[in-house]
Amino acid sequence: MKTSLSVLILFLLVGFNYAQNCVNLFEGADFGITGTNAQITALAVDASGNKWLGVGGLVLSHGLAKYNGSTWTTYTYSAINQNTIPSNRVNGIAFDGSGNIWVATLNGVGKLTGTNWTRYNTTSGLPANNTSCIAVDENGVVWVGTNSGVARYNGSWTTYTTSNGLPDNTINCIYAKGTEVWVGTNSGAAKFTGSAWLTFSSPQGLPNNNVNAIFIDATYNKWFGTLSGLAKFDNVNIDVYNAINSGLPQVNVKAIIQDNDENIWVSTSAGLTLFDGQNWTTYHKNNSGLPDNDINPLAYEIGNDKIWFGYSKLVGSDSNASLGNFYYIPSLGLNILASNGFTFCNGDSTVLSASAGFTEFNWNFSALNHTSPTVIFSQADTVMLAAGNTNNCFDYDTTVLNILLPYNNQQICLATVSNVSGKNLVIWEKIPNVGTAFFNVYRKEFLSLNYTLIGTVPFNDIGIFVDTASQPSIRSERYRISVIDTCGNESSMSDAHKTLKLALSAGIGNHPDLNVELYDGILTSNYQIWRGTDTSNMQLYLVRPITNLLYSDTGVLVGQHYLYQIRIDLESICAPSSGKEMGGPFSQSLSNIEDNGIIDPGSISQNSENIMLVNISPNPFSDKTTIYFMNKEELPNEVNIYNSIGQHVRKINDIHDNNIVIEKGNLSRGFYFLKISGTTSYWGKIIIQ
Repeated sequence: MKTSLSVLILFLLVGFNYAQNCVNLFEGADFGITGTNAQITALAVDASGNKWLGVGGLVLSHGLAKYNGSTWTTYTYSAINQNTIPSNRVNGIAFDGSGNIWVATLNGVGKLTGTNWTRYNTTSGLPANNTSCIAVDENGVVWVGTNSGVARYNGSWTTYTTSNGLPDNTINCIYAKGTEVWVGTNSGAAKFTGSAWLTFSSPQGLPNNNVNAIFIDATYNKWFGTLSGLAKFDNVNIDVYNAINSGLPQVNVKAIIQDNDENIWVSTSAGLTLFDGQNWTTYHKNNSGLPDNDINPLAYEIGNDKIWFGYSKLVGSDSNASLGNFYYIPSLGLNILASNGFTFCNGDSTVLSASAGFTEFNWNFSALNHTSPTVIFSQADTVMLAAGNTNNCFDYDTTVLNILLPYNNQQICLATVSNVSGKNLVIWEKIPNVGTAFFNVYRKEFLSLNYTLIGTVPFNDIGIFVDTASQPSIRSERYRISVIDTCGNESSMSDAHKTLKLALSAGIGNHPDLNVELYDGILTSNYQIWRGTDTSNMQLYLVRPITNLLYSDTGVLVGQHYLYQIRIDLESICAPSSGKEMGGPFSQSLSNIEDNGIIDPGSISQNSENIMLVNISPNPFSDKTTIYFMNKEELPNEVNIYNSIGQHVRKINDIHDNNIVIEKGNLSRGFYFLKISGTTSYWGKIIIQ
């Protein structure tokens, strides 16, 4: 035997699992037995559709009742009349193939044949008069549970106890189907093998040894209701359903039945639960016409497809025994309506209401029912409504509310320098049908981690933004974009893309040194050097690994007219659309174009707030370099060095000379910005090889 905890796809409290249903109640004057502080202790439906029930109380019990659909007949105990039920406390009801009614009572077993009663007690051979449950197998053998073992009647009584294999002599429940007989005790379940009993308990996979209910379904699966959940035994494997892996609202299972569609129904103190083998649906007093969540016992009327149940009706401080039935009906036509639609903008709300014809409403099966048919929602949700009418019939509807959020996965596919305008282009492929109204374009502030909005592009325009303020020959730029949806809400910003940058300087032997600032935002293993004498005849000159961003073109002297450009290939084509400047599709990112014919042999281009020259030599360098700047009065200055993404990496104070030596130290290879601050501020760039 294999034990498993069944992990199912659960549809807990999902509206489309609920079928329209009605509940009829028999309480007060409609109930055939009067009496307070009482409850239904046993319930069964015979082959003719008659309902039989036992009514017990804390002090007084009220006997057996029969309801044929229109009239009530009661059977009560009389000490002076032997042709009566043995006791008014009825604990179990069963029917044999001859039409006899068998009852287990507090004072023995009674058999009703027509209008005649036969009593069985310890004098007749029962092991005890306190009988708790009763069943009849297909051979007409009567099985009775007592507090002293199991009694079997086949013309005479035979008793089975723990000495015959029972796990316990106190019997909680008994069930017979065909020739199979099972009992439940506080020490597990047991099956009759023909002469003895085979124990079935926790070691065999039961979730708890306290077994309160047993049922054998149409395919002879055994179902066990315990204090810790439900178990199904298919004669090979046992599946356990508990609070974690099932839709049981409460794990203390009190009763189990099966309907015509072979659905399993169980009762707990939290309602009536249907299990169709895959999905769980629980009906309770807040989403159906059930009068109470604690309904027990259960019985199924095959002909009318009704589930009968017992419950206690609270009248003042008294609990009166009451009866009800639960059944399905065609749809009542319930529909959820929305004032602002079922899809609305983030920050807005919609008023949901129920269609006409209902008087009681429960949204999302909350703890209370309401008389108002409307409710306000401002969040995305799956909304379920249970609505009842004056006939105690309930219908259900489910809707999904969607919040319009800006598309959050829009990305830049390329940032490049235009060979037409010489300005930076930010390029993206628009995602259609996601509610985008326009795009915001952001540029990272120089030497800062902040981004500034520099423009917007309507959704219907090409996905290209020209940064007219960019200066690709002076510095590379980082860009991000965001989406503004039709509700006016903005998405988070995309990943950043940083443009390629090329700088030329005079190198050793008066050859041009190419210093590459690599693209950020696209993975690549190499970059391409393009060279030509004109922008119209640029050709691929060399492919270099990204591990070496410095290159000296030893075949050319500084001053010779050659144009250089750096390019990288994209992993895939970037196609925003066509029809405007460099409309694509794009397969490469381009750097600025640098002219070898106009290099200043003694310095690289500098960008300063006062447009003044800072001389740096050597530059690039691998060990140290010297920075020369104007400081005739020998006033104090300060040097701050930033890496290529604007992070501060070094500070040198109290400089009174007109030069300062910068050691490589722990600085990595690459580009760095430096700012000299004093009475005048200077900007420069250094390159470490």
